[in-house]
Amino acid sequence: MWQFKHKGVGKLLALALAVSLTFGSGAFLQPSSAGAEPVSVVPGTVEVDKAALSNNNRDVTISFKTSLSDSAYLDKDLLEGIEIKRTGEGHYNWLSSQGIYELDDGKLILHLNNPLTGNANLIRIAIDYLADPSGNPLSLSSANPIVVSAPELNDYYIVSNSVIDGGRTITLHLSQPVALRDSVNLKNAITTSDGPLASEDTAELSASGMQVIIHLDKPLPSSKSINVNSSAFQSPHGPVGSLSTYVNLIKVGERRSLYVFPEQERDLDIIDLDSAGIYNNLADLDALKAAITVYKDEVVFDGDFEIVSLFSSYDGGYFRLKFASELPSGYYRLAFPANSLKNISGIGTTKELLTGRSFVGPAPQYQGAEVSHNFSGQTVASLFFDRLIDTLYSEENTPGALKRSITYSLKAGDDWIPHNLGAEDSVVFEDNKLVVTFGKKLNGTSIKIKVDPRTIIDPWNSIVIDETIETAALAIGSNVSPTYGGAEFDNNNHDVIFKFDKHVQPAPNVDLHRAITYGANDNALAALDSDATVSFKNNKVILHFPNALIENHYEFSIAAGTLADLSGNVLDEEITVTELKPTDLDLAPPEIAKLEASSDLELGKSVINITFNETIVDHTVINGVSHLKDYIEVSRDGGNTFSGLGANDSVRIEGNYIVLSYGAGVDSDYRVKVKANAVKDLFGNVATEDLTAEGLAEGNHHLQGNIYTDADTVLTTFSDSQWGSNVYRVLIKKGNEATSPLSKDRYEVVNNTVVIKQGVFSEGERYSIQVYSYGYENRKTDGSYGAISHHETYYMTTPSVLSTSGGIIATANVLANPNARNNRATVVFQLMKGNLPVANTAVYTYVYAGIVSAYFNVNNPSDYTVKAFVLDDYKGTVDSVGLNLATVVSEEEFDFLYLSSRR
Repeated sequence: MWQFKHKGVGKLLALALAVSLTFGSGAFLQPSSAGAEPVSVVPGTVEVDKAALSNNNRDVTISFKTSLSDSAYLDKDLLEGIEIKRTGEGHYNWLSSQGIYELDDGKLILHLNNPLTGNANLIRIAIDYLADPSGNPLSLSSANPIVVSAPELNDYYIVSNSVIDGGRTITLHLSQPVALRDSVNLKNAITTSDGPLASEDTAELSASGMQVIIHLDKPLPSSKSINVNSSAFQSPHGPVGSLSTYVNLIKVGERRSLYVFPEQERDLDIIDLDSAGIYNNLADLDALKAAITVYKDEVVFDGDFEIVSLFSSYDGGYFRLKFASELPSGYYRLAFPANSLKNISGIGTTKELLTGRSFVGPAPQYQGAEVSHNFSGQTVASLFFDRLIDTLYSEENTPGALKRSITYSLKAGDDWIPHNLGAEDSVVFEDNKLVVTFGKKLNGTSIKIKVDPRTIIDPWNSIVIDETIETAALAIGSNVSPTYGGAEFDNNNHDVIFKFDKHVQPAPNVDLHRAITYGANDNALAALDSDATVSFKNNKVILHFPNALIENHYEFSIAAGTLADLSGNVLDEEITVTELKPTDLDLAPPEIAKLEASSDLELGKSVINITFNETIVDHTVINGVSHLKDYIEVSRDGGNTFSGLGANDSVRIEGNYIVLSYGAGVDSDYRVKVKANAVKDLFGNVATEDLTAEGLAEGNHHLQGNIYTDADTVLTTFSDSQWGSNVYRVLIKKGNEATSPLSKDRYEVVNNTVVIKQGVFSEGERYSIQVYSYGYENRKTDGSYGAISHHETYYMTTPSVLSTSGGIIATANVLANPNARNNRATVVFQLMKGNLPVANTAVYTYVYAGIVSAYFNVNNPSDYTVKAFVLDDYKGTVDSVGLNLATVVSEEEFDFLYLSSRR
């Protein structure tokens, strides 16, 4: 195939939009053989079959019910015979002023410089310009133009960037083709975070219009932002202002090991916090999977897994290893061979990378409790766990904290009376037990023990129990065996569940498959099949059968002496269940039960929990890759329009939730649509219809930020771009004093951010703030905030410096003040030679607590020292480090502050 610029043939483009019209007749002159006089002929008529748009509305393919010749009739130039009147234009214009054409396989294809928009585009073809394959003229009437409706195009944006030639050639990849405006020098529209391009640099737009290619005379010295002014392009669908991207020159794993994070004890997430993401550098994900080595406890682990590539607004690209079954507890790490990974800007690894170790396994599991008496007659409550436990609290650093985290209630009559532990009571940890000994006689018939979250820890793996633990009612001084409470079918008749009044376990030396028997339809009882399983969960015994039980009714028997409670009290009676019928199957698809949203301004997004009425499974996985994100849409205008998710949004399924991380934020009533065939339940029932639910955004109107006594106070909130320009009043309430307006000379509003000037707030006082904006609900702080010095937003230790043959490794501990309200900042290490700053390294952008480190590649390390800062607005220059938010404390002070913050 080949094509002319003015007339000729070419390749057929994709069809998308169809219309059908009939055109009237006209007069044509058909040339006769050489030397003969022309004779008049009657032209035929042609009916349009359909018209189609493709290539982002730039190509129009018109097909006819009568075939056309692949050459223009009478050698006329269709560039002058085709006219187009675009939506909103007042008159027709020739094709020659806005594009070219080609004829291909009887179809007419128009290639336009700029896309069609709107639903009133008219195309007409003049008489005497087309013929059928036999050369007979075909007539189209200009009184009946083709009407073409163009679908709305999304704004174009920079999808990604790639770097080659050591940072000299940078390619920006666009989401759709663009065209450069006439007389525009593309280079002049491009800036980096250091300013305009140098005079020796060049820039060009690729032939496809899909890439901006920048050639630098000198390579980028470090990671930079690159901005392109969108006014340089002709496309009407670009954003107003600049297209931006971040060129990252940090190789994956260059500064520190990749991180391994366990996800629900079945998956492993591999994340690099330094390089803005990790991406596959091999042929495909199958090749990457084959290249990865997984280690468990330093031995190669051969568990079957699939690998998926994911993206989050925090970590950029990352990988998830989804294993076929739950991972056995242990320490996991992964090895990636050289050249298998690249960062967000396409820079590949040059050596094997080994991740850090991460423990996979649950927090200690509460098993139950019992009450007994010691030799002194004191009441002792023992809480049992599945492994060794300890506490975060110590009497040396946090005296009395452990006792304050444990409370109990006594039943007196019908009432439960709460109590705190007293000086005469004691708490100790014995292997897998938390033991509370009461020094005084307890006045009640039953007791409940409650342990606050973050009190108990697995000391070997530093896994903390994050939820409250509360025992069932325990009879004081009673030692009775479990009481049977009934049986039922579950899990679509694959499970039979026996319930008791307390936690149960197998009695010693019992063969459960022989001790538990069953039979169907009054037949003799028999031992459990070998493929059936018996498990214990709290107060339940669960029989699981691989094949569902489908007979009319069943009888079950559990022999005496088979079960015991956690204190060892054996149930000495046989349990017999008769006439137990399987339940009706669950064939109903999952439904949305409710929506809940919360916003986190520090992370710049809303998190929406889409709650279903049952556990759900992703039904969009193709070749190991989930497409669930494409099935979720959000409406912020009452359901009039729904929009798909953005590139930085993410979704995941957790039990009966879809958790949506939504960067646009919701600050009012909203709706969420889960499209048909997105999810199914555990029984395979697919939700085959769109599911839509309405939610009310909660907690999204709060102002967030720290209240400073010695610096400007900056408060932010989720809202649209007009909120800030409509702010007209700021109210301050100090402690219990009356609320009073803040004079306008004491604050300013900058881009939806309220900046209250230094000097308004006093240290040691608490304040609440409200902001009024015309047309919007009032925004306020979430309660009262304590005013602090900006230097006490964080605490950090003096950097420790380790000199090596290749340079300097600096490490510091950083902790956010628990009274601070915003943890978004940057930890910066500054290399000093004498009193002169030489280089900065930013190593973190979101801080709560942890150890951070930086590496400086220098000769003669002994000539240098290192400072560390926590900054609110780091600019990346060595001579200015911005506002320092941290106070330096000793290691002992840091430990005390850290333990206090975890209470």
